[in-house]
Amino acid sequence: MDLLRIIHDDFTLTVESTQFQRMWNKGVRILGEEKLTSSYHWSESVQKVVLVQDGDEREIAQDDTKAPAIFFEQTDYSVWVDFTNSKVTEATFDSPRKDVNDRFSWKKSKQLLAGFLNYDNEIGRADMPIRYTVDGVQNPPNSACSKIPRANPEF
Repeated sequence: MDLLRIIHDDFTLTVESTQFQRMWNKGVRILGEEKLTSSYHWSESVQKVVLVQDGDEREIAQDDTKAPAIFFEQTDYSVWVDFTNSKVTEATFDSPRKDVNDRFSWKKSKQLLAGFLNYDNEIGRADMPIRYTVDGVQNPPNSACSKIPRANPEF
């Protein structure tokens, strides 16, 4: 199930999870839907961010503190970064944690960076720094989407 689509100048990043509905329902049951909110932040090279829930798409504004949460602890998320610029020669997930970076692989022939995230029990922020090279010039990881806080329900 698609949850989040980030349209960037150079790529589209899609986040999906088959476990999301189960975690959402558990959060609603324990905390209530009104507490399952988050705010989202991104860099200026992002054109728009779309949340997908129950098949409906909703564009969200930066720092919208009432946007539905999509990132939960102990939940697997598939992440697909489809580059629109065919001159990308390399792309990596640029987390400070090597084990997270190792879950991603770059397919140059498809212009695709794909992998998965699971934040385990870490409550806080869900950063998604993407580092990539176009025509020999490396873009800094903060040119992608980062500082996306997760919901903080403990259940």
